Amino acid sequence: MKRQVKIVLLRLLIALGAHKLTRALTKHKAIILAYHGFISDEQLTPEENYEGRHLEIGKFKRQLEYLQRYHHVVSIESLVAHCRDGAPLPEHAVAITIDDGYASFSQLALPILKQLNLPAAIFLPTEFLDQQNMLWVDRLEYAASQTDAEKLMVSVGDQHHSFRPVSNGKHEDSLAHLRVIAKQAKNSSRLKMIEELEQQAGVSLDGGSRVPPHLLPLQWDQVADMVSTELVSVGSHSVSHPILSNCSAEEVQHELEASKRSIEQHVGRPCEVFCYPNGGPADLNHTTRRLLQETGYTSALSTMTGGNDPSTDVYELKRHMIDNRANWPDFVARTSGLMDYLLRIKDGVFKLHPKMS
Repeated sequence: MKRQVKIVLLRLLIALGAHKLTRALTKHKAIILAYHGFISDEQLTPEENYEGRHLEIGKFKRQLEYLQRYHHVVSIESLVAHCRDGAPLPEHAVAITIDDGYASFSQLALPILKQLNLPAAIFLPTEFLDQQNMLWVDRLEYAASQTDAEKLMVSVGDQHHSFRPVSNGKHEDSLAHLRVIAKQAKNSSRLKMIEELEQQAGVSLDGGSRVPPHLLPLQWDQVADMVSTELVSVGSHSVSHPILSNCSAEEVQHELEASKRSIEQHVGRPCEVFCYPNGGPADLNHTTRRLLQETGYTSALSTMTGGNDPSTDVYELKRHMIDNRANWPDFVARTSGLMDYLLRIKDGVFKLHPKMS
């Protein structure tokens, strides 16, 4: 119900031209859009893509054409230089970023970027490409959504959690809760939890030949070829995609240094921009910031929403997450600054009337 009300409200505000007003008011705020995987239109069922991380390529093309018409698409490096050093940037600037390094970027998204001559940056968890297997979050979701079991139980340390798997479009809340548990766990505990889940579910995808096509990683030679086009740049998304605030300082240092070194060796270019796994406020801390600076990263991207300018902390750059669940009014609202204004109004109302939240 809330989602339907939101859609109706956005459509009404856009019909009234509110997005044109907020676009004018935020013309000096640079926007960063964040994508993940891509799929052919209607390639996956809603259950297989329940969080919408894999965007239908027809939607992506329409979004890029809109950006080309109403915005100036710039490289992430140009945007960082603007926020860090005050380097000039055109009005209505937007940068395109793609997290995780799925092979679908090369197969589906890159040809459209080339056709429109638009730059993008990809952020890679290097172990994903090295092992050519699956990201831990995909292993978890796949096991929980493909099993016929009525009930599954997992253990994290001395805590035990039971839940019902996703089946016929149901129990997405249980899977969302399971993801929260996995994100909060230490790396070793998370791996044991996923292996336990796979065993109970009777699902195992060790070996790239059995990985569903939309979950396959890029190859390093593909990445090098992309960089040579000068349209694509590469940043780090860590080694193993952990929640860094749950890691020791030694683990964080390894995730930052090893991923940076691997990317620079494979593409022959400096790797200076980092993208936090998960990237919410709880995932950032002073230890990670200090180690980012000491390791040679000039900036880092979060998943906190909003625009960016020289007053923005370059180690907490804001992004708008774009997924397959978003409708067209939602995309227009995010890229025009309308969504940011609505969120500020919502936060202000809830501060005045806490019971409404």
